[in-house]
Amino acid sequence: MDELILSTDFTQHKSYLSSFEERLNVGEIDMQNVEDRKLVLKMVIKCADISNQSRLWEICHEWSVRIMEEFFKQGDSERHLDLPISLLCDRTSVSIPKSQQGFIDFMAKPLFQLWHRLVNSPNSRHILDNLESNKSKWGEEK
Repeated sequence: MDELILSTDFTQHKSYLSSFEERLNVGEIDMQNVEDRKLVLKMVIKCADISNQSRLWEICHEWSVRIMEEFFKQGDSERHLDLPISLLCDRTSVSIPKSQQGFIDFMAKPLFQLWHRLVNSPNSRHILDNLESNKSKWGEEK
């Protein structure tokens, strides 16, 4: 269980995506195989963890603003303590729309594209469509 929870660690995002893509490239994932099942479960948890950008715009927007406010409060605390301000946590320099477009391009879209390769369903296609639509709407917010 700990291994599954740790799969949400963003510092390991590219590593998990690479492993998943590698497995997809060599052939079909075998759900009878314990390691394949673990890998799929990790990807499900990752998808759930960063699913906000794949939701309808109203939900995506509301929760993105809430998450960014949490980041900004962390940055405010870091500034108050004379600590270096963490990435995406400086409310004086971070653009929410640009940060969300970057998040879609570099984190969400690559993950959901691989997920779509695995399940190839109308729902996974809908997720990819929402990502593109939300990225465009973030662009209109500038």
